[in-house]
Amino acid sequence: MKRALHFYLLLAGLLLASNVAFSQTWEERIVNGDFEGSDYSGFFVNVKNDGSREFDANDIVVDEADASNHCARISFTANPWNTEFIIKLTEPLSEGDRIQFSMRAKTSSGKDARLSSEELDQFTIKGGGEWTICSCSRTVGAEQNGSQTVTLRFNRTSSKSDIFHFDDISLKVMKDAPIEFADAKVKEICVNFWDTNKDGELSFYEAAAVTEIRDYMFMTRKDITSFDELQYFVGLEEVRGFWGCSGLTSVVLPHSAKTIESEAFSGCTSLKSVVIPNSVEYIRSQAFQDCSSLTSIELPNSLLELYNSPFGGCSSLTSLIIPKSVTRINTNPLGGCSSLTSLTVEEGNTRYDSRDNCNAIIETYSNTLVGGCKNTIIPNSVTSIGGGAFYGCGLTAMTIPNSVTNIGEGAFGSTGLASVSIPSSVKSIGHMAFYGCGSLKEVISHIEEPFEIFEDVFAEYFTGDQGVKFTTATLYVPIGTKTMYEATPAWNMFQNIVEIESSAIKETMRQTSIATAPVVYSLSGQKRITLKKGLNIINGKKVMMK
Repeated sequence: MKRALHFYLLLAGLLLASNVAFSQTWEERIVNGDFEGSDYSGFFVNVKNDGSREFDANDIVVDEADASNHCARISFTANPWNTEFIIKLTEPLSEGDRIQFSMRAKTSSGKDARLSSEELDQFTIKGGGEWTICSCSRTVGAEQNGSQTVTLRFNRTSSKSDIFHFDDISLKVMKDAPIEFADAKVKEICVNFWDTNKDGELSFYEAAAVTEIRDYMFMTRKDITSFDELQYFVGLEEVRGFWGCSGLTSVVLPHSAKTIESEAFSGCTSLKSVVIPNSVEYIRSQAFQDCSSLTSIELPNSLLELYNSPFGGCSSLTSLIIPKSVTRINTNPLGGCSSLTSLTVEEGNTRYDSRDNCNAIIETYSNTLVGGCKNTIIPNSVTSIGGGAFYGCGLTAMTIPNSVTNIGEGAFGSTGLASVSIPSSVKSIGHMAFYGCGSLKEVISHIEEPFEIFEDVFAEYFTGDQGVKFTTATLYVPIGTKTMYEATPAWNMFQNIVEIESSAIKETMRQTSIATAPVVYSLSGQKRITLKKGLNIINGKKVMMK
């Protein structure tokens, strides 16, 4: 059966010359830059606030860099800003069709331009007059089923007049063809469950018809290595069921996905590459828990909510940007990310921020630090440190500013904290706030009237409901308060409580900046474990202790 695919092509030159016949499973129209002698009467350029006009031969020019090549050209004045190019098809798209699109484009502007299409993808045309190759391969989803147009919206970032050239335009629509799987084991599983016509293959149509992946289909399968073809399962709105696939290295999610469910990829310890489309709105609890090979992940601009610790234990993750679209973060999404050094909230987010380049997530309205990393410097405007905010993040030292009044449960729990300074402003410390900090060597408390804390606040480990082996760190307290600390649960569980003059504490903390442990020497140059009465040398400064 022969089919013809006819395009009204705008993109200033998305040109269709004549009908071409193909085999039963293919429809194709290719324009290879030869625009001369073609019929342009069917092509429209729709310019916002400027109506529509027909595309004609005057828009075809010789490429100034290659006299043998003809390309389409269109000029824009400073306004209007937005232009639409429409490809009209003689036959409608069907859910499961595979679209492959490519073209070359360049702009006279010094700034980049952007093309976006709901049917295709988003492309960036580099500024400066150099050719950019734009291409994508995408499966038609339910929202495009029956559509007879492909629309590309062109947005410029320049306010000046621009000239754009387009060339080598290709569009293929593939119907009911088999998917080529990179992983034979993944193909075997997919064919076993979803090969409805029993031909031993899984077609794009068959993949598009899948609406659910159940846990038993892939869970704990250690013999699968990649599933980039998951992107063709455009009937899925929820992604789940890959827990414990420890051999899985890469996956590409479909553009239909709205939710990544709890523990969807938990325990995928070899996972290095995850492509999350700009359709996902929710990432549930522990979705990528313990994906210890994951070094980076790009969160989409569609994301609304991060549930409890979706990236907990991703110990190789080095950076993360929270999109401005996110409106809710339940708890620190990054507990146990010990390699994380850069944590940023995108500008424009109305609920969260990373003020003062602090490398942290801060809930704006409450001034609560929700999540941090080992490079975090807590801003003076923060009033609370949320539960688990620095859990397992690889901190070795931390100064808590005087603005903080509350330290949440498990805020600094667990990987290497050696020194911490607690300001006098703190009024409450939650359960297990420093639980598991077995490397803690000193706690400098500025609190002059100690309040009761839970026994598990500084516990190294826990048995039943009883904190065991309270930290052996030295507790430094203000002059005249040692007796009160010794009488106050559970401060009195510290084995070594040392009074220190308030000015000495301030001097020590000023010198150590982010609370690296103070280095103390006697006047004769001998290193001291604790401060002594009289003169002490602290980080190179003389400090008198009475």
